[in-house]
Amino acid sequence: MAFPDRLQLPLSFDPVRLARDLEALSATPWTAHYVQQNYEGDWSVIPLRCAAGETHPIRMIYSDPTATAFVDTPFLEPCPYFRDVIAAFACEVRAVRLMRWDHRTDPDQLAAIDEPSADELPDDRTPARDLVEEADPTVGIDADR
Repeated sequence: MAFPDRLQLPLSFDPVRLARDLEALSATPWTAHYVQQNYEGDWSVIPLRCAAGETHPIRMIYSDPTATAFVDTPFLEPCPYFRDVIAAFACEVRAVRLMRWDHRTDPDQLAAIDEPSADELPDDRTPARDLVEEADPTVGIDADR
């Protein structure tokens, strides 16, 4: 049986409250994706949840497939509605990131990127594939479960 490459979940979120939480992060630096040769434009990230113990910005945005414990990052603290949105998925939540790309970055290109080699990742971590769900033209939500 074939599955569609994407589907719309039966969830709805308040854009005003989403914008308010995003504004709460306006002074937070966005971390550029670490495999820049795989895309054009801006593809940057703010991690909201990451593998436990990670503190380096690149490692916080990396979705380590061997990680078993995940925690909220300090960036999620001032964002009560983002926490509500994450909880609405009613499942185990691992890594969660806000993703931003500009008009030159094709979301379909991002979703089709090959996994980086181990030497492209910090501390020779195991490669992982970032799956991107486009939430709007500039910010996406990526939640690995």
